[in-house]
Order: sequence, then structure tokens, then C-alpha cells
Amino acid sequence: MFARFVLLQMLLAQQRKVAYKQEKGHPFDVRLAAMVDHHLANDIGDFQGKPKKDGSVRWVPSWYRKDTAELARLSSDPMRAHPYNIPFRVWSEQAHVP
Repeated sequence: MFARFVLLQMLLAQQRKVAYKQEKGHPFDVRLAAMVDHHLANDIGDFQGKPKKDGSVRWVPSWYRKDTAELARLSSDPMRAHPYNIPFRVWSEQAHVP
């Protein structure tokens, strides 16, 4: 599962590169772009989450399908939530300020 998730990340990175080149009017490998889209649509579907509001694909956050907050809640160690709630959540909110 981990190796397949790494493949997903590589495909998504390539897809972002192609999208950037298209947006900027730079040349890009059309066959590579088609191959990436094909693999994302047909071979990595088990990593798709619930669709976004606009209907586009949402990918799961990790190979084990849980984000940091959920892992902290599920931990058998009751102290696990404290590191999440104190630095991680605060820093995450600061990093994602619009």
C-alpha cells in the first residue's frame, strides 16, 4: 500500500507539472500527460476519497487513510492528542492562513 501511495504522489506531482506548463503556454509531453491521467483514473482509484463539492477527485491524506488528528484520537496513549492539539494544530492553522 505504501509503495502504491508513493506512486500516487509521483503521478499527482507530474499532473501538477503538466497543468503548470499548460497554464503558462510551455511545451509538455502530451503522451506522458495522457499516461498520467490514465493511471490516476484506472490504477490508483482505491486511494480516492469522497469527491469534493465541485465533483473533482479528492485523494486520501496518507497511505493508511488517516490524517494526523485522527491518528492522535485513535492512539492508545492518551497523551498523543496533546502534541497534536498544541503545536501541530496551531502551526497548521498559521501555515494555512489565506
